[in-house]
Amino acid sequence: MSKLIDKLRAAARGVPPRMGFVAGGPKPKAPGIGLIANVGGNFGLAKDLVGVADAIIVDARDATAEAIAELGAIVGVQAGNHAEDLPDLKALGADFMVIGLGADAVALRTEEGAKVLRLPLDTPDGSLRAIAVLPVDIVLVDETVGKRLSVDELLNYLRLGALSARPLVVTVATDFAADQLVSLRDASVAAVCVSVDDEEGVSVVKTFRETIDAFPQPPRRERGLDRSMPLVSLPPASAAPPAPAPREPAVPEPSPVPIPDDD
Repeated sequence: MSKLIDKLRAAARGVPPRMGFVAGGPKPKAPGIGLIANVGGNFGLAKDLVGVADAIIVDARDATAEAIAELGAIVGVQAGNHAEDLPDLKALGADFMVIGLGADAVALRTEEGAKVLRLPLDTPDGSLRAIAVLPVDIVLVDETVGKRLSVDELLNYLRLGALSARPLVVTVATDFAADQLVSLRDASVAAVCVSVDDEEGVSVVKTFRETIDAFPQPPRRERGLDRSMPLVSLPPASAAPPAPAPREPAVPEPSPVPIPDDD
């Protein structure tokens, strides 16, 4: 099992309040979302984010087993499109691999670690449903959200998560308003991913961490929901279609009565 998936599940569940008068243990914490930082090839910035971000994405071309081991964090690698560019997750000590639609299909046969698939926001419904038969663990939205969210964007995230039946990660800009993070949580988004290019980006991730850790409880009707999973689940492809509703028998029309002749 991927450590990233375990982390997202833990974030989605939060920490419930303790029962009774038992002392000690973790403080209660509302369900939240995961926080992922993409630093490209800058391992210096990655070191500043250890203990802040739940996971860190680095470029596979710059990743080494020594550099990943030194971080001591959950690390994923962004893979290229060619088969020869696919990283050996086990040799690197990486937890997951991020691939795009242009990646060589052999990437899906990798048994080590989790596979994160980048998808555009306008991916057709049929393609999203087809993901159910692919060994993909998480869906990462390609488009970056700006400062504020729209209802249309939230509806699209719900569509992607529901039809793909996979945890959804949304990419947000560094100027994304931190108070919008809870809206993503309430739309069943499993995590946000921030591209970090400099120290200002590190500061943004730290601000997001503080905001997520102070999330309010979700609406009562949603409590107990495992937010690391999509809000809507689909029946398996092998499920039989529902039987049609019985039709009432048609009422026969009366036969015309012949009129006798005067004879």
